[in-house]
Parts: sequence; C-alpha cells; structure tokens
Amino acid sequence: MPFKVTHSGGPEYKQYGVHNGCRCKLKAWELDSKDQEALKDHTDDQIILQAMPKVLFIELEKSPKEQYPGLPRNWFPMKPVSIYWCLDADDNIEICRRGFPLVPNFSTTIDGSTGQTMKSSIADLGDFGSVPSHHAAMRGYIALSRVTAADNMLVARSFSPLLFRLGAQPFPSLLFQVLDGKLANLTDFEFIELCRDTDLQYKTRCMLNDLQCKWKCGSCYNKLHWSAYFVGASDWSSQYEEHICRQGSLRECLQCRGASTGELTHICDLCRQPFPKDGYTAAMWNNKAKRHQRTLCKQSCCRPKCTVRTCTTCVACRDEIRDLCVSDGSGFCLVGSKDKQKQVRCLPHAFFCILSF
Repeated sequence: MPFKVTHSGGPEYKQYGVHNGCRCKLKAWELDSKDQEALKDHTDDQIILQAMPKVLFIELEKSPKEQYPGLPRNWFPMKPVSIYWCLDADDNIEICRRGFPLVPNFSTTIDGSTGQTMKSSIADLGDFGSVPSHHAAMRGYIALSRVTAADNMLVARSFSPLLFRLGAQPFPSLLFQVLDGKLANLTDFEFIELCRDTDLQYKTRCMLNDLQCKWKCGSCYNKLHWSAYFVGASDWSSQYEEHICRQGSLRECLQCRGASTGELTHICDLCRQPFPKDGYTAAMWNNKAKRHQRTLCKQSCCRPKCTVRTCTTCVACRDEIRDLCVSDGSGFCLVGSKDKQKQVRCLPHAFFCILSF
C-alpha cells in the first residue's frame, strides 16, 4: 500500500533522509506484546489491535542517505513520534498526539507534488469548460513536469485549449524586470500603477470564443479553423471538445472524415468549407446542384438567409459592410450590387443591409 511521510520524526529520520513528502510502501510491522499474544488463538482474517504497533517497516521509493543496518535495501524502521501544538493563540492549551507520520498516498494535489519527481503520473488539469487563469496555468505546468518522459504522463481528461495560451506570467515577469534593473528609473507612483496594471492582467480571463487558432488535421495535415471540423450549433463547446480536443493528433476535418466514412459533403459557396448534410438546411441541401443560387451552410453563412450571388449582406460580409458604408449619416451605401443604381439600406444596430430598389 503506498504511503507518504508527513514529517520527520527526530534525529534518526534526518540521519537516513526520511523527510516530509517521502513516498514509501508499508512492508511489515512489529506488534505490541498484547496483540502478539492475542494472535496465537485468533483464527479470523481480521483483528482489532489493542495497542499501537511498536515499529512499522517501510520501503522508501528513493534510496536513503545510508542503508539501515540489518534490514533489506531501502527499508526503514518507523517508530511512533509525538507532536505537540497549542490550541489557543495564547499557548495555554497544549495538545499532544502520538502516532506514525504516515498517510495513504494514492493521489496528491498539485501543490503537494511540487518539487517531486515521479515515475508516472495521471494529471487532472480541469475540465474543458473551466475558465483558465494564470494561476491555473502555473499549476498545470507543475503537474505536467513531475515526470521525466512524456510517455509516463497520462492526462485524465481534455482541458481548456486556452490554459497555456495566456502569455507570460505577469508577476514573475515583473519581478525579473525589477531584478534586471529595467524599472530603476520609475517613480514610486509609476511603479504602483504598474503593479496595479499587472494585477489586472493577472486577473484577466479569456474565453474559448476568443481563441483564434488553427488546428492540424491528422489526415490532410492542413491547419484549419474550427469550422472545418464541425458545424456550429447550440452545443458548440461540447462539439469543440469532442471533434478537436479529445481527438488530439488523430482529429479529422469534415472533408477527410467524409472521405474515410463515405459520407457525402458539399463545399459552402461562401466560407468554402466542406460540410455534410446536417451542416445545411434541408432546402439548401436539396437545391445544392442549382447553379443560379448559392449553397450556404447553416453555421452562420445563411443567417440572414441569402441566396443571391451578388449579395454581400450575409454574416461573413458584415465587417466589410461596416467598412464600406457611407459615414455621412444618410444610412445608405452602394456595396450591394454591381449596378450602382441599386442602393443598400444600412441598419447599424442590426449589422446587415436590405436591398433597396
């Protein structure tokens, strides 16, 4: 059974290097004379001890400073120790507890594993929906760096892709700048303001929707936007986790997934991404072969619905519309048609335009 030493219990502990945090296994014990007598006539599989064992023999995971004489390699005889502390602030009530400084060690917190080197580890860095922070990123780094090889690390579940994309740690970076003398010319007021800005940066939270990155497909090896892997819907976050993060290097875009499964896909005329049948409305999918109108996916390209080839008023064109609209307050712009006699009525609050003939 795995155990962890909670504190060193005297000079003998320090002599052999048995300190707080040492990992070990319980191998044998020496019972009190009362319990030894009770065991002679005992036939059950279990027994309730009448007294504390005299010695617990543990096997240390790492070699001690020196081998204990008369015992197998890495074994150490742990004897009971007494711990004293005061219950009140004035040190009037003193408490003593006697026992073995051992606790079961099937798992540990990230803070408890700081500074340790493990043979293998299963790290839990939070779930996919956790809002990442600089503190969580530091704890994640500690968890992933406890082993000496990546093959000995197993991540318990998929974590937020933003966890390690928040940039440098604000306060350690500020400390290094101070130690390097880069902030020596700042006044006290300027330094206080810099500390406040650093604190705000430390508390900054970033959402998954703000992540603008491309993911490498495991089949075609192209780096693609998330829209190439699934069709946006109400459960966008769960689909992001299922089709991109959980798959890891084995993720496949919609086009490659359709090729491997034989599923028919069609390229959206606006975003130029391939989508299966469920990526389009029924009307769009049934009329995809018609050349006089565009086939737009239901991710965002058909909101508002638009099938006119010369239209620039759909969702993907809204940024362009805002840039090209007349800014004289008239509310009209000439971006909707090659024929400049057609005007586009711009509605700033709705962010789309209506063709005006």
